[in-house]
Amino acid sequence: MRVEHIGSATLYLGDAREIVPTLTGIDAVVTDPPYEFVPMGGGLGGKRQVYKDIYAEKLHEGFDPDMLLGVAPSLTVFCAKAQMRRMIEFADTNGFRWNLTTFNKTNPTPLCGANYLPDTEYVFHFWKGVRLGGTYHDKSRFWVSKASGDSSVHPTIKPVDLMVKLVRVAIDLPDPLILDPFMGSGTTGIACHREGRRFIGIEMNPAHFDTACRRIDDAERQGSLFGAAA
Repeated sequence: MRVEHIGSATLYLGDAREIVPTLTGIDAVVTDPPYEFVPMGGGLGGKRQVYKDIYAEKLHEGFDPDMLLGVAPSLTVFCAKAQMRRMIEFADTNGFRWNLTTFNKTNPTPLCGANYLPDTEYVFHFWKGVRLGGTYHDKSRFWVSKASGDSSVHPTIKPVDLMVKLVRVAIDLPDPLILDPFMGSGTTGIACHREGRRFIGIEMNPAHFDTACRRIDDAERQGSLFGAAA
């Protein structure tokens, strides 16, 4: 298993289902896991390599939130509409308070056919026994901005400012340790760096892992330069 240490971040290349049970001291989880969706035959989506990779790795089957039970008292998780009922059942069964935040994209993919535009993503926050962090403005239940649009970095990359908001609100502690078990290209790690939080990231795709290492290292270097200039 490959492990990289970059500043206050520790990054693992491997399967989250195997690595997460070995971790201790996690204060909050902030993650954008694989969404559950039905594979479509043909069309633009079916022909793109990214979707072929998703189907091959069975990532379209989504993830089970039970894998996060006992990991941390605060869990922030993106999900698809099809997973919302399961998320609420998870919260109610396990005694979590919960909130639903929406990420409303001003530049959605202009493909909808007979359905609604794919301009909204859903973020559940589950917590118990801890206080929320952040300010009045951070605690808004919606976020409006452009999607990143940089699929060369990662097919589902999120805006860094959105992840900063989620990291801030996740928990009110002076030096929290944040885990992203589905790290992708490392945006949560960049947000943690900006907020001075310790970070653990896990990613099973070697190409995405290398991208995350590079992006987080770049963020660390820029922070050091700004600190030296000050």
